[in-house]
This record gives sequence, structure tokens and C-alpha cells, in this order.
Amino acid sequence: MEGTQAFRAIEASSFPDDIMEVMQESEARLAIRLASKLSEAGARSLQREARGAAVTFLCMLADRMSLSSESFTQVVVNFDVYCQLAATRPNAHNMEELIRQLPDVCTSLCLVAYKVDTSIGKIDWTELHSATEWFEQALALPSSVAQQDQDETKARIVATEAQVLEALGWRTEVTTAEKWLSAFCARLEAATNGVFGTLPGWIWQRGMMMAKAVMQWYTAFDIPPRVLALGLFCSGFIAAGVLSAAAFQSSSLTEAKWVDMLVTSNRAAMPPCGVSPAGQRRALALLQFASKVNVMEMKESSRLVVSAVCEVVAMSEATGTLVAAPVSVERI
Repeated sequence: MEGTQAFRAIEASSFPDDIMEVMQESEARLAIRLASKLSEAGARSLQREARGAAVTFLCMLADRMSLSSESFTQVVVNFDVYCQLAATRPNAHNMEELIRQLPDVCTSLCLVAYKVDTSIGKIDWTELHSATEWFEQALALPSSVAQQDQDETKARIVATEAQVLEALGWRTEVTTAEKWLSAFCARLEAATNGVFGTLPGWIWQRGMMMAKAVMQWYTAFDIPPRVLALGLFCSGFIAAGVLSAAAFQSSSLTEAKWVDMLVTSNRAAMPPCGVSPAGQRRALALLQFASKVNVMEMKESSRLVVSAVCEVVAMSEATGTLVAAPVSVERI
């Protein structure tokens, strides 16, 4: 597709340039706002283990409440925002207090998302009561739920919901890695008139599987949603054999180290690139055009994200938890 036609196709897609700019500006504003608050307060962050347990609980709640995948990723980002804001409170014990509140905060965030997803859906308070009690026990907290009946639990969670919404400024729609990855894939399909066939869909599926594993251990401020999505988008083309490993190799890494990282993160040997050098150059140009990102940023995002996935794989092996292997490239 010619350049002008490709541009028009992208502008007619669900993610034209102005939407991409709004997403990027929104993400940047939130990061700057929270960074300034944290530097002023000198606050601590929620411990990785506690956050990992909370995200696991959020995943369980999202599954039981049949939340959409996008809603779940928004819940996790909002959880990170709330925790960062809670860390700025002028209280020496703010982290201890936050950990005690985690069951109610997590339940409240999923409840807000559920109301957005299913405005007429009936809330199962019996299920929420038992789920909150289970998480309190998992955190080894004194159980407040066990001492309350269902109506008292409902009143407490509703009160926490109002507190959480007020802290978030009543803004719960945030930019997520899923939205960014969807944008990159949709724009690529539009710009190429579907020349890559099912590859963008495979990259999205593989990327979201890996993104959710990363999100359990890294906050939205450790690895911003756009960076996470871009790194998974780029590395997906290497995993599919469309681009060679060298396409996104950072200058700070040797070839051997980079290939080893890719193999570890993919949990399988990387397929050889089956595209000619000229074809790879054209593919890379299309990726830049669709994502509106230069090669240097692609390389740095790929390095950060692949490194994070490697750490997640190592932690899962150390703790005996399972990280699902990405979808096989043979399914493309």
C-alpha cells in the first residue's frame, strides 16, 4: 500500500494519530503527577510480594465477575495509581494501613469495573464476601469479614469504593498495555491492508499473555503501559521469524546475551528469520509507521520488556508457580 493510502487507512481505523497522541499525553500526565507527589512525600512503595498477591486476587475476582480483559488491565493500573497515592499520605504507617485495606480496595476496584462492564448486572455480595475473607486469610490479616454478616461487608466495601474513587479523582478510564497493543496491531493491519494475515492477531494474543504475567510483578510505573506494549509488539515479530533478533538488539547487549534473553522470555527456541534483508527493512519501516515510534525507542522498549519477562520466568521457577508459554508460532 502506498504511503498516502496507508496514512488514510490508519486515519480511518479505530486508532488514528490524534487518538494515539491523546493516549500518550494522558499516560505521561499521570506519571508526572504521581512522580511529583512521591518525590515530595519521600514515600515508600507497596512491597512486591504484597502487590503480587493483590494482583493475583484481582485476577481471581475479574474471572469470577466475568470482567473483560481490557477492564482487568484497567483495574490493575488503577490499583497501582491508588497505591502510589496512598503512599504519599503523611503517615509513617501508611504502607501497613494500605496492606490491611488491600482486600477491600481490590474488591472495590473490581466492583467499579463490573458496573462499567455490566450496568444492569446483579452483584453477588455472597461471592464478594467469601472472596474478601479468603484474601484476608491469604495475607494473614485479622479477619474482619468473618466477624461481619453480608450486609456489614457490603456497607464496608461500598464505603471503600467511594474512598477509592475519590482518591482517583473519579477517573477510572486509564490507558493500558492492552489498549496500546491493540492500537499497534490495528494500525499495522490498516496500513498494510491485512498483508500480514493473522500475524497481528497472534502477536496481540501472545503479547497479552506475557503482559499479564509482567503486570503481576511490575507496576504501571516500573514499566509504563506503552513501553510494555511496544516491547511485546516488537519482540513478537522476532518470535514469529519475520525479523531477526538483531532488528531490536540494544547496543548495551551482546548478540549472544540478547538471543539468550529472547529464548528465556519465549520459553522456547527462537525460529530462524525467514525473510530476506530487504523484506526485513520493509517490515521494520511498516512497524515504525504503524506505531509512530523510532527504532531506538523500539530497541530500548524491547530490552526492558524482554528483561522483565526473563525475571518473571525466573521468579516463577523459583516459587514453583506457572507462567504460561506463549502461543506457538505454528498457529499463525
